[in-house]
Amino acid sequence: MPLGAAKAVLLGAAGVAGGPDFSGGARTSAGGYNYQTYTASGTVTCDSGGDVDVILVGGGGGRNQDFSFPARNWMGGGGSGGVIYATGVTVAAGTFSLTIGAGSAAETNGGSSSILFAGWNLYAGGGGYGGKGNSACSAGQPGVTSTPSSPYVTVGGAGGGGGVLSGACGGAGGSGSATSTSGTGSGGGTWSTLTSGNGTTSSTYAAAGGAGGGATADSNIFDGGAGYTWVNSVLYGQGGNGGGTSTAPQGGVGGGAGSSDITIDGGNGIFIVRWPE
Repeated sequence: MPLGAAKAVLLGAAGVAGGPDFSGGARTSAGGYNYQTYTASGTVTCDSGGDVDVILVGGGGGRNQDFSFPARNWMGGGGSGGVIYATGVTVAAGTFSLTIGAGSAAETNGGSSSILFAGWNLYAGGGGYGGKGNSACSAGQPGVTSTPSSPYVTVGGAGGGGGVLSGACGGAGGSGSATSTSGTGSGGGTWSTLTSGNGTTSSTYAAAGGAGGGATADSNIFDGGAGYTWVNSVLYGQGGNGGGTSTAPQGGVGGGAGSSDITIDGGNGIFIVRWPE
């Protein structure tokens, strides 16, 4: 047996030379990498350990159901779920309990996603919901935040947009939060420093109180903030647009609810593990 093959046999049981492997969720492969994707709460199983890349996204916030086109009462769009990701995380074989935050279809914040993975407490908060667009001109809600026990990597969700009564008042936009890291998890890795965006307020004619930006950007008076495109070329954490302007990709993965006279709900969160084939 060649020396390299013998070494692979000796190390493969530890999940190093043989590479990592995961079960549960759904497996896809592209560009020389495996992707194990989890879209529901449950158990993540690492069958053999090694170095992986990961992304965790919270659920998108909802928007108030109030909508009146003739009176120009617009509700603000929902803020996106928080987005955290890392490269080069070393994980050992084992099982991990995962919570995936649900996107909201109503006047509630998005659910938060969390997992204790490779020695890190990971938390991606849900997005804040958009404010009501009537005489109350209610504020958009801030993204959901939490501080797990150290070591952790955490980011809150993005803020929802304020409600608007055109020409009269505009509710304040909700705030987002920056990624925060404490301690050093046993799995190490290089973690991002993304910041969830803030919702917007406006009382101008037909302005809609834009939703909180996903992952990196604030919203403007119409459009939700930009999300983050990960290595698989998928957009995560897009902020929901303000009332009457929502089109795709609203309601995508971790995206805030698009505010309109049609139903475009907040997107559910997700957890993905990537490693070379």
